[in-house]
Amino acid sequence: MSPIENAIPPMVEAPIENAIELRKKQDRSRVLFGIQLEVTSLLLEAERRKLNVLQKELQVALEEGGSIKAKEHQKQELLVAIARIQTQHDHLDKEYREQALGVLLSVNHRGFGKVN
Repeated sequence: MSPIENAIPPMVEAPIENAIELRKKQDRSRVLFGIQLEVTSLLLEAERRKLNVLQKELQVALEEGGSIKAKEHQKQELLVAIARIQTQHDHLDKEYREQALGVLLSVNHRGFGKVN
């Protein structure tokens, strides 16, 4: 064995390799988490748009003339759709906020203990 090989015991190499693998997994998790956050954000925006469209349709339906029975039926359908979209929107909003908080906590935790 050369003097350099004697300087670093073989047992030190395994923890270093494990640390590198762990770091790769953490980086991959952060990337996937970021993608999930972006997808949730886009879904949330789509739900907002659907909600706005349905609310405008409801307003138009209420302002139009026509039979009261047909108007009431259309109103009920739109209210059910609005309630469903609102529930989806609220769920996505909650999920987005939780994920964003997770990212912030991850960034803070990762930087914890570092000295500049």
